[in-house]
Amino acid sequence: MKRRTILIPVLLSLSSLAALPGCSDQLTGTPPPPFVLEPEKKPAELFGYEPEYTRNIPGFDRHNRPYIRSRSTHIHETAYIHTLRGGEWVEKDLIGPLKEAYPNFRETVYAGGLVEPRVIFDEQDRSYTFLVIRLEDGSRPHVLLYSTDYWETVSTVELPANSRPVEHRAGHNDIPGPPFFMVRERYDDHPDRWARLHNLYVFQPYWEDDQVVVPEPVKVSDMLVALGQHSGGSPFAATRDGRTHFFWAEVTDEENAVESPTFGATYDHATREVSRPVFVAPNRPANNSHNMPGVVFDSEGYLHVVTGAHHGQSFYYARSLEPNSIEDGWTDPEPVLADGWIAVSGEERGGQTYVSLVCDPDDTLHLVFRHWRRGIADYPHLADAERDQFAGLSYQRKRKGEPWSEAQLLVVPERAIYSIFNQRLAVDRQGSLYLSFSHLDRTLREISDQHRFYSRMVLVSPDGGDTWKPAETGHFNESLPGD
Repeated sequence: MKRRTILIPVLLSLSSLAALPGCSDQLTGTPPPPFVLEPEKKPAELFGYEPEYTRNIPGFDRHNRPYIRSRSTHIHETAYIHTLRGGEWVEKDLIGPLKEAYPNFRETVYAGGLVEPRVIFDEQDRSYTFLVIRLEDGSRPHVLLYSTDYWETVSTVELPANSRPVEHRAGHNDIPGPPFFMVRERYDDHPDRWARLHNLYVFQPYWEDDQVVVPEPVKVSDMLVALGQHSGGSPFAATRDGRTHFFWAEVTDEENAVESPTFGATYDHATREVSRPVFVAPNRPANNSHNMPGVVFDSEGYLHVVTGAHHGQSFYYARSLEPNSIEDGWTDPEPVLADGWIAVSGEERGGQTYVSLVCDPDDTLHLVFRHWRRGIADYPHLADAERDQFAGLSYQRKRKGEPWSEAQLLVVPERAIYSIFNQRLAVDRQGSLYLSFSHLDRTLREISDQHRFYSRMVLVSPDGGDTWKPAETGHFNESLPGD
């Protein structure tokens, strides 16, 4: 096997499991989580949730106005961006600009959320969104759409195949221009079921006059395991003072390995060169494409990394010892949630998969993940399950200088079997948290192009994770204090 090489240059349930310390219902009249999904019932029936906006993860401009790319249950479709103007939701068309750039445009691909669906703003309030499209001849260009006037006009630039934007505003990072990109190039299979061998490349688009320019990608590794974004959706990169630090999980060829490495490297914007990789933390189990990391900056410039996990294992957490540096050491990796579930390995672990990570203005880390749990007797619609287990959606936080909190259950699935939530987490410029999710299980639903993103919801927490409720238009603030 090739070695790694480096080239440089229902009702709302009133029961709650393990509520966070200090947690209180500060949203008048709203029962606390978990939000219990039930078979064949929609969020409107369960929670009275029928929002005017399209239900996807929001991004925010400097005025804190939300921008949400449209989706439905369909795996491929998107058509517009929803944004607020004077308290009303308006649509900004995406299909027209695509047809203008590509007259033989046929459709969007995986645009419902299997790849990054966010609208991303830079420091000058220019905005970007990424799409894969299919043309009439069957080709599939990867395209960055961008706007300098809040999507009144839209331009496009084509990207290398298999590109993925891997940075958005999730903490105290700078975004001076277009988002940072990674490219995966598959070149071989791997004996482990959940692993493939990929080359990893990176590139940083930049502005030249009034256009976005795409430079030649730089190769970083030939042991990349994956670049999955369908659930979790955390940034793999964070930029500060002209340096982008990026992180990835690798395949290991160590015999009988139980974990793989998560590495970090630094891209210098001035020289367009990449530093040598640094080991940051392990991810478990070994050689698993679900183990995608997340990284954020805090206000002092320290990097915080949470590695992915699968098959009942735990995330690992590490912090840089110096601000804006991956090379000056890291804290010893520690499990984010160490127990509560028996992993496939037979070990007592946390049952965590799919990292959704942000850092708020107070330097609190917020984390949402799919969580294997026990206790189906607490939920009557799960009581007929053969085994006392289910995959919920849970939340933890880490206040500055404190350990990780206990896990709080946010969403209970429709059935006590395999579930996936395709969740993403965002923080607005005032510190409110927004959690987008949908729900699918393999017994209840047919997995097809037309039927993927069921029970789509956006939850909001305006108080640092203490309380959560379905987001209404009034929860989105259109201006920052003092504006």
